[in-house]
Amino acid sequence: MRTWQHSDPESDRSRGRVRGVHGVYAGLPDLGRKHPDPSTVERLRYTVALIDIQKRLRRNHPVASCLRAELVHLQDESLARDPGSPEAVAAFARVYTTTVSTLTPKIMIRGNQQHLRDDDIVLKVRAVLLAGVRAAYLFHEHGGRKWQLFIGRRTLAEAANRLLETL
Repeated sequence: MRTWQHSDPESDRSRGRVRGVHGVYAGLPDLGRKHPDPSTVERLRYTVALIDIQKRLRRNHPVASCLRAELVHLQDESLARDPGSPEAVAAFARVYTTTVSTLTPKIMIRGNQQHLRDDDIVLKVRAVLLAGVRAAYLFHEHGGRKWQLFIGRRTLAEAANRLLETL
């Protein structure tokens, strides 16, 4: 969530927003696997959907401007100090609902319907989707493209494994 605290996505500061290798550590084992398991494939499906959403967001200037304005407003509030607090998660979820979720097609979340009816979980999912769109935006900003996830799979896996060895 901290990546949203800076509203200028074109700045050079975006390189430090994921906090180096430690900021992407959770996803490195998925990238490094030669034979992904079904849950990894599901996460890849979400990743591709988020990349598509950020592409549509880049083309929809009114929604992108509204998103930027809402994030600047959040940055000015005390929520920026603790982006993981329940209040901040709810605020990020609201921003997602009023901006990104208006784009089509929508990301369909799969899972246990009992969990997906829980309001707290719904807020967390929306906040994470907002963070995922931001990550996809940064991925694109630094030369990443959707096709690279498929065509350059081996190179990506090797790089992920090298990063994991440094930790």
